[in-house]
Amino acid sequence: MIAGVTQDNPSVTEEIFGPVATFQTFEGEEKAMALAAHPTYGLAAGLFTRDVSRALCLSRRLEAGTVWINRYGRSRDHILPTGGWKASGLGGEAYLANRRSKSVLIDL
Repeated sequence: MIAGVTQDNPSVTEEIFGPVATFQTFEGEEKAMALAAHPTYGLAAGLFTRDVSRALCLSRRLEAGTVWINRYGRSRDHILPTGGWKASGLGGEAYLANRRSKSVLIDL
């Protein structure tokens, strides 16, 4: 876990494979979306909130192949698509030209 990083920190700007999560604080949904809008990568994202309706709305706006709500980590359901958006995951932009998928997993 890496907390208190800025948008120019390599842990935010580069796609790191491994057990790494960055945590950034924000005020308001628009700031949250701006922090989450990576220009190159979109493998996964996580939202933590008490308002599931709000989280579902925000998950639609996130450009990520998997969005976890109130959890973070793979599911044992191997039927779910696992590709990322943009240059992340299997196939990158070529894959997206044909199909864009998103999995949203919620713990209540």
